[in-house]
Amino acid sequence: MKIPFLQLVWLVLLSPALFFSCIKTQDQAFPAPPDLTTTQTEFVDTFSISQETYRFDSLNTTSRLRLFSGEYTDPILGKVEAKSYFQILPTTYDPIYPDTLIRIDSAFMTFRYDSRYGKPGTDQFMIHKLNEQMDGDKSYFNFSPDLPYSVDTVFSTRGQKTTGRFTYINAKALGEEIFQKWKDVKKFSHDQQFLSHFPGFALISLNYVDQITSFPMLDSAGFPPAFMRVYFRYLNMGDTLRGQYDLKVDASAVHFATIRANFQGTPWAAIQPKSGLSASLTNGKSAVQGGTALVSRLKLPGLLSWKNAQTRRIKVFKAELEIKPDAPGLYEPPTYIRIGHNEDYNIINESSANIVYNDEQIFYLLQALYTTEGAKNQVASQIFPYNATLGSYKCNITSYIQSVIDGTNTSTSLNVYPHFWNSTLNRMLLSQGNVRLKVFYYPLP
Repeated sequence: MKIPFLQLVWLVLLSPALFFSCIKTQDQAFPAPPDLTTTQTEFVDTFSISQETYRFDSLNTTSRLRLFSGEYTDPILGKVEAKSYFQILPTTYDPIYPDTLIRIDSAFMTFRYDSRYGKPGTDQFMIHKLNEQMDGDKSYFNFSPDLPYSVDTVFSTRGQKTTGRFTYINAKALGEEIFQKWKDVKKFSHDQQFLSHFPGFALISLNYVDQITSFPMLDSAGFPPAFMRVYFRYLNMGDTLRGQYDLKVDASAVHFATIRANFQGTPWAAIQPKSGLSASLTNGKSAVQGGTALVSRLKLPGLLSWKNAQTRRIKVFKAELEIKPDAPGLYEPPTYIRIGHNEDYNIINESSANIVYNDEQIFYLLQALYTTEGAKNQVASQIFPYNATLGSYKCNITSYIQSVIDGTNTSTSLNVYPHFWNSTLNRMLLSQGNVRLKVFYYPLP
């Protein structure tokens, strides 16, 4: 079978991983090049690395199928506060109001959390009715203004039934209100008609615990996606029957979260959107924070200088960026990070031209007969996992460093940010000296 040229290039670049022999330097093992016996191999890890924290202007949180609510105070980065706003919609507009309705038996709103970020414990929440509709044609962001909501019509999670990660909120009064409007109109016909009467809700934490809770809007195994359910009784040909009326929050319903960071009193207080702040001004640390648009930028000015000083052509057979965050404590680092190399201060560009790929994963996928394009399209090839045992990320970026050496890439700024940057909460602090680039290479004839 003939191997496509681009795939062959990647295999040649990464082929040393096939060899069992290896070089050990400073307790690190790297695969040896195929011509190790006749080639002088060299190692360098003395690149100067400067760090800064940069903040892009906003994160789009519209209809991400996730709600956040709560607040916590990070001892280093300061306070983070989250609120969420959501619509509920009938799952179908087919039924006509049952004129033989006897009564509503019960109604429940159902919430399921999947994570809590901050101190341990269980927070409680209030659900308020919105005073105005959300705009389905508009994008909402983590810095969007809070929506006005009624303080009078409130449901609470306090004292409600809880099973595992599910909380069932008694919403009978709201169910009766919905049914009364249903009776008036005879039939809800479309979303806008329903929303004109019930614009939506705000999910607000009571701040019982210093944490932010995340509520997914996706189906859970074995549980329907219904977000609210009303049970009622009605007559049918003299028989009393039970029915249910379901409402949902899904991709068709607008929802978003505001996630605001308050850096006052911290070294990051001076940071502005679309700007950076040198680690020399932030106690020698740069920061990454999911949900608040903080990214760590690593600058390697010495890489190009080193490359330009070479009098020989160079083949890189292993380049590893080792990132060792400060001890996390309560505030967990991202499970996975991404790396990009744009040099502006805009929102991260995740085009294929800007991604720094995980060559270890690319290699495995090519060996499994993926095409180069297919391998690069896999999520695993675009992320780097956190090793909790080592307390670090080990990022194989061989092909990117080779592209800098070859001159096809000129950027030596690497931007480190969470994989799920707009749908998870996390943070990490990188102290200067805890990021190293290690390059093993050998000269070409």
